[in-house]
Amino acid sequence: MSLDDDAARRTVRVRLQLLNLGHEFHNFEQIIAHAAESVSRWLERAGEASFLVTSRERLGLKGEEVFDFEPLPVEGDGVRLFELRAEWQRPGYMLGEESRKDVMELVRLLDGLPLAIELAAARVRILSPAQLIGRLRDRFKVLQGATRSSK
Repeated sequence: MSLDDDAARRTVRVRLQLLNLGHEFHNFEQIIAHAAESVSRWLERAGEASFLVTSRERLGLKGEEVFDFEPLPVEGDGVRLFELRAEWQRPGYMLGEESRKDVMELVRLLDGLPLAIELAAARVRILSPAQLIGRLRDRFKVLQGATRSSK
């Protein structure tokens, strides 16, 4: 995300405003059937409140603003996001020169998508960036049919 971009500035401004309010919900698509109704009730009871909701689906509420996020550049923001989220999983986590190269490749394979980067970083407790790359490169193996040979 480049701060020269108006959308990015608006996103940062909204994010900073909402951090002061503390109402932030992620992956609401998992409970979309109840999400809109819940947020609507909260707004009825506390109309001055604001909510930051991440979801692949819109809630469809009055006053809802939608912010589309562009992929993050591999070098810089993409690697930094991975590093920050990885440290949440493993306090003290730091990228060395070799692992930084692996993370750059990982972010590239994930098309710079912030959610995908966060999900990958959440796995650093059990997988190294190099192991994550191996799994991503082999991601279609599961779709192959079973072989009939006895080998």
